[in-house]
This record gives sequence, structure tokens and C-alpha cells, in this order.
Amino acid sequence: MAGITDSLVLARSSTTFQHDIAALAVSPSGQHVAVALWTSQEVHLVDLASSPLAPCATHRIDSTYLIRSLAFTAFSSLADGTDTTLLAGLGDGTLVSLAVDVASGTFAA
Repeated sequence: MAGITDSLVLARSSTTFQHDIAALAVSPSGQHVAVALWTSQEVHLVDLASSPLAPCATHRIDSTYLIRSLAFTAFSSLADGTDTTLLAGLGDGTLVSLAVDVASGTFAA
């Protein structure tokens, strides 16, 4: 029985989305997670410090193809998180880039 408690993970907070989750990505700062949903074509930005977990921003991708993957990247060395890009790969091979301001928890226009 030793070792079972060592690997026990307790949930700190949780949330339920309206549709199944298709992809997840954690921001470079570790402060936010991007959640893409099947069938709704939405990407939600969730602040991991919030309790309960809830989206702080939502962006709808205008496409009939499903979101298959997400990845955060910072193309510059700005430490304030204002130059973070979220890449979304769609089922038809299209790559969509979204500007994200993780400091304020929003998708930039």
C-alpha cells in the first residue's frame, strides 16, 4: 500500500465545459490554459489561479473545420506576457494565430 498516497493527486479546482475538450495548451507563464472545444469552434482562455476555474476570455474561430491542436509561443523576449501567440491547428491543415495578452487574460484584437 505504500506508494499509493505518494502518487495521489488532488484536484484544486475544476470546471465543466458545454462541449468535449479537443485540445489544451498551457501559457509560457503557466498562469493560463487555452481550451479548444469540439463542435463549438471556441477557444477559451482560463486563469489557473481562479477558483472555480472559469474562462476569462473566449474567441470563436470562423471555420467549419475542427480545432485539432493548440500551442502557445512567445516570438519575442518580452517578459510581461503581452507578446504571446496562440497557434490553433485546424482539421483541414489551416494554422490560425491569435494574439494573447496573458497579463490581462484577454485575446488581443
